[in-house]
Amino acid sequence: MNKYYISFAVVTAMAISANAVEVNPFGHLGAFYHQGFGGLGIQNKDGKEVQRAYANISARAGLDIGLSSSLSIGIGAWGGYPAYSTGVDGAVGDIAFPKNGDVSDAYLRYDGGRLSFALGRFDMGEFYLGKDGKNYTGVDWIYGNVQGAALNIDGGAVSLWAYWRNSQLGAGQAYNRMGYELSSFDTYQHQKANMGELFSGGIDIDFGALKVSPFVSYLTDENTKVAQRDILNAGGKALLDVGSGALRSFTTLRAVWGIDNIAGSASSASGLTLWVDEEVRISDIFKIGLGYINQGKNNNLLNYGDRARFYGYRGGMSGAGVGNFLGYGDTYYVFGGVETRRAAIDLLYAGGDYEEISAIGSVKIWQGNDKMHLSLGAGYVGTGKVDANSTLGNFIGNVTNGDKWQHSALAFAKFGF
Repeated sequence: MNKYYISFAVVTAMAISANAVEVNPFGHLGAFYHQGFGGLGIQNKDGKEVQRAYANISARAGLDIGLSSSLSIGIGAWGGYPAYSTGVDGAVGDIAFPKNGDVSDAYLRYDGGRLSFALGRFDMGEFYLGKDGKNYTGVDWIYGNVQGAALNIDGGAVSLWAYWRNSQLGAGQAYNRMGYELSSFDTYQHQKANMGELFSGGIDIDFGALKVSPFVSYLTDENTKVAQRDILNAGGKALLDVGSGALRSFTTLRAVWGIDNIAGSASSASGLTLWVDEEVRISDIFKIGLGYINQGKNNNLLNYGDRARFYGYRGGMSGAGVGNFLGYGDTYYVFGGVETRRAAIDLLYAGGDYEEISAIGSVKIWQGNDKMHLSLGAGYVGTGKVDANSTLGNFIGNVTNGDKWQHSALAFAKFGF
């Protein structure tokens, strides 16, 4: 890997010296604070019970260098440091930030309109969803910076996509959760130890108002605490987009079947995940909706960055929330919110086998040229009782609340460019 980065640096220097290149910086400087105030007890150094809390600073800086109208290379670094943490050493802040820095971006990218691909370390969410995050894609179960490759062939009515990932940056990147890219950090190498190789491919079929995306994913050699296993997922997504002007309805149905093969075992486990989500947007500012998830406990879902709307059990305090969790059993939710160029609000209530009440908001207090901005955000996240011996308790780990709710507040500040 050292030779790779040295070679990449040489190419970057040569590219910058050329006359035709376009250089675009990207990154952020931010801070995140998470304070428990109920159900998150932990012992401090004096042996007294306090509520789990931590604060950290986070930074990312990189350059995207356009070698032509369709070809670019990029280099960037990302890191963070837990500046404050309750509990004994390593109990809270170090869970969110087990490592402090890594080369987050080192990529070659081609975007020729119909054909696009990326290779190296890059933001897979941006690759498939676009810089504004609003492009349609059937890639729903992976998000954020990965180490691997991605391909998209846009055929208009029928498009093909495929990706390979052998590691993922341990930053709290999430599609629908404000501020969580600031909440945790881990390196590619540290994450890679238990991840395995992930391969996926699918088709996006566009019927106009209806889009259908079947796919298949395969994970090799994932190392768990008890065994090594490989996992196969097959399924699809259907999106119905109707309405125009002031009122639009987005109905999304997802179905994924998964089978888990454990090395050295004659048996395997399988199950089905069903997820329906209905969102109504009013004047492209207000949103209201509801959803329902049913996930059998034997279905191992290859979920490394979904589009769920939950804020609980995400980012640092209870783990990054990636793996196979969407809400075991039956979970229903209702939500609302506001989104403008300057402000955003997310409100959610979830019940059933997973319980959550959350209210998060953010506001841009300064908007500069292009992507430069300064945002402040804050909110409340409450999650329902969790049995430490249950399937969910075993998954999220570090459960101490027994039959209590967990209550916490978060705040964040971000200067983005």
